[in-house]
Amino acid sequence: MFAPEKLLHMTHVAKDQAARRELERFYLEVFAAQTYFEARPVEGLDRDETLILIGELCLIPQCSTDLNSEQGRLRASFAGRFAQMAIKIPDVESTDAHFRQHGLNPICLHPAYKKIFFMTDPKETLNIRFELCAVEMPNDMRLRPEWSAGWWRDSHPLGIEKLASIGTATSDLAQASRFYKEVFGLQQLGQREIPEEGASAAAFRIGSKSPFVIEAMQPAAKGTALAEYVSKYGGGIYSVNFKVKSLSKAADYLKSKGLRLIGDSKRRVTIDPRDAFGVTFSMVEQDPAA
Repeated sequence: MFAPEKLLHMTHVAKDQAARRELERFYLEVFAAQTYFEARPVEGLDRDETLILIGELCLIPQCSTDLNSEQGRLRASFAGRFAQMAIKIPDVESTDAHFRQHGLNPICLHPAYKKIFFMTDPKETLNIRFELCAVEMPNDMRLRPEWSAGWWRDSHPLGIEKLASIGTATSDLAQASRFYKEVFGLQQLGQREIPEEGASAAAFRIGSKSPFVIEAMQPAAKGTALAEYVSKYGGGIYSVNFKVKSLSKAADYLKSKGLRLIGDSKRRVTIDPRDAFGVTFSMVEQDPAA
């Protein structure tokens, strides 16, 4: 069975080490990201990465260290994009069996990690690389009793209250919805139009311990950033959407950082991907889980 518990992390891939360091600075300067672990290549894991927190969300600026390996080439193909979503599960064996029953072919990167985690093939899972992991992240500050995400809400100028949703792009909303309901077994919260993105979207709740929302988004018009993303990549992890206390104050802060913004500060504000290392961050006041 597939029994997702919570979101562990997402990866944001940079083309090389220099770009990764620039990406880390972006997260620090704009979001006051909190670094809690730096990983170096080990057997079976040829990457450099830093684990950071923005509120309760863990993001990993990452780059490949071996472009000659299959996994290194796959990771590099996601440069300038969100590549991976890691989800905590109770155990690997039952999750692996569940996915195989649905025609998927889980990937174990190295025998040493056989009981720890596996990956999905993006070609089989909506152009998203899912990591299904049975252990917590190393040195995860979110597990400490004294840790709180409240500082980002109460003290940081963005006023981030929570992760509103993770937006996933698709050319076929019906197909993506079937995948999330039939393979992942998720509860659909509803369907809506997002005019600011030129999108039709379906929202799904996932996670038994710390629930979060995945929104599958299909372009409803040509010429939008979402439509261009789908045309170029076929789909994938498109956006991270934060719920903030005040859109106008969040917009003022982002402008003060010299960032170009897309959208209406009364409904949805998005950092221009050209200023966010290729990815989309949106600030919203509407909670799709409501």
